[in-house]
Amino acid sequence: MVRYGILDTPGEEAFDGIVRLATKLCGTPIGMITLVTSKRQWFKARVGLDEMETPLDRSICVHALPEPTLFVIPDLTRDARTMANPAVTGPSAMRFYAAEPLRTASGHGLGTLCVIDREPRETGPTLSQAEILTALGDRVISLFEARRASLAEKETALRLRPSEALIQGVLAASPDCIMVLDLEGNLVFMNEPGMSLMGIDDFGAIAGSSWHRSWTGSAGAKARQAVSTARAGTPARFEGWADTRPGISKYWHVMVTPIAGSDGRPDRLLVVSRDHTETKRDVERQAGLVALNRTPAGHRRPHGGRRPGRRDGRACPRPVAGRLRNRRPVGRGHRVRA
Repeated sequence: MVRYGILDTPGEEAFDGIVRLATKLCGTPIGMITLVTSKRQWFKARVGLDEMETPLDRSICVHALPEPTLFVIPDLTRDARTMANPAVTGPSAMRFYAAEPLRTASGHGLGTLCVIDREPRETGPTLSQAEILTALGDRVISLFEARRASLAEKETALRLRPSEALIQGVLAASPDCIMVLDLEGNLVFMNEPGMSLMGIDDFGAIAGSSWHRSWTGSAGAKARQAVSTARAGTPARFEGWADTRPGISKYWHVMVTPIAGSDGRPDRLLVVSRDHTETKRDVERQAGLVALNRTPAGHRRPHGGRRPGRRDGRACPRPVAGRLRNRRPVGRGHRVRA
């Protein structure tokens, strides 16, 4: 009963109208939608009765709850279950009673939709009246279920508020660029650190745009393939260069993950991109330095690339251009030839 949130609520035209229609089609002066608890019988809607509720010892509807279908007592004064009921013996003088039990999908009885006459009806309701009561009872249950679903949704939203606050805190604290895409790869959300990394002041300016268009070179094809893979239900990774809003190229490591909807199938795509620009450029600088220290193949210097040294560890001097060739020892009686 609590899950439906109907007990002790104000009157509503949707329920009042059903009771008016039931009494009119069945030709009775009294009609009610009742909810029966362990202590009382409360009327969600009523016609021909001033009371809002009655104690269980005056309830006729309590006898209808165990019944699977329409419950009828042609003459309340002649039925052992009701002949001593104050509603029958007292001023109300109820005689004829017909009720459609209001049951949940699990079979739990909540109350009834009933019509009452002050004259007995030995033949009970007509076939069409019985069908009308059953159909209107189904309508009441539908309204009850709609109320229950609405309450459940609100309760879920309340429970999720702390979780949403936690998620927002995580997104705001993350150093990564975190985005949500629709299944076509269009931007739906981006966290604030991500907007800062991408040089974006207003997300509204890029909302709905194609994510893969920011990627340069072959990375654009990788981005499209990652969206396609995640859309099919499998996470995807890739890395590549992408331009920020101001046109600055950055190197990103990217993870694209499907976000399942209520039916278990991918409904959105989560993209987490980490800036690896400095790491990428350090690797490229190191590679450049290695290349500069190398000579063409087959022309490497002897001795590991060093000039021969003297015994004292110092390198021998380089030949100086212009020095004399084929020097002879200079001694007495000798001249140096040019």
